Amino acid sequence: MGAGWSEPLLAQEAQGRTAVTDSSPYTFSLVRHGAFLSGGVGTLLLAGALDEPGEPLPERTLRELDAGRVNGFDRPATSRYDTSLQDRSRSLARAALVLPALLVLEPRSWSDLPLLAVMYGETLLLSTSLPSISHRIVDRTPPWAYNEELSDELRGEPHPDGVFIAGRTAATFSSAVFLATVVGDYRPDSVLRYGVWAGALLAAGGIAYLEFESGRHYPSDLIGGALVGGVIGSAIPRAHRRAPATGGSRQLQVRPVPEGGVELGLRLSLP
Repeated sequence: MGAGWSEPLLAQEAQGRTAVTDSSPYTFSLVRHGAFLSGGVGTLLLAGALDEPGEPLPERTLRELDAGRVNGFDRPATSRYDTSLQDRSRSLARAALVLPALLVLEPRSWSDLPLLAVMYGETLLLSTSLPSISHRIVDRTPPWAYNEELSDELRGEPHPDGVFIAGRTAATFSSAVFLATVVGDYRPDSVLRYGVWAGALLAAGGIAYLEFESGRHYPSDLIGGALVGGVIGSAIPRAHRRAPATGGSRQLQVRPVPEGGVELGLRLSLP
């Protein structure tokens, strides 16, 4: 064997610049999907195991509650209570959960719709189960319990879904960020993605604001829900992104030598 490169008799080229024939930004990975699905189902089962019916607050506890002891950032929620806004936020949140269905309007996503459905299922599993676990761990008095304008019976009602973190807000933000992230992955050079981001976040933020104005959650509950939901909605698509193609090429050269035999050489070109 030698190291000469001239007079090539045989050249076999394998191009590494590569164009991925599949234009999808995502790839199916049984390991990744299995990990996220099993993690989501596991946290959902754990949340169910921790679930306990809330107990009404006794009158003695209500008499001892003082809104002045609530931190200044969260205190404004203790003077709000509006059942009509609660119903409105609930309806809008349910509508927000189907926002990713708008991806059918993106032709580039059509071949990936089954994959995107699985990814969104993973997103919803985590964004609903993690807040449920938090509700069982963090024991927090709901804001309306401090509102002395309400009847003692209403003030003593337990929060049906827990307080911290805001589960409905987590779910809506995960849906909105998932949609915006996926659109950005299909159209990374389009200004459309900025509009989708703005619209999705405004919709999720508006629903969170209704949760505050209705007296359902403290502002810190809503911020926590938005952060958790946003991280999940962004992390799931990112975790399933196709690995970037690597550039460069390689070339194998073979030539005979006068003494007999052949010389082999490998030429590499870096991107």
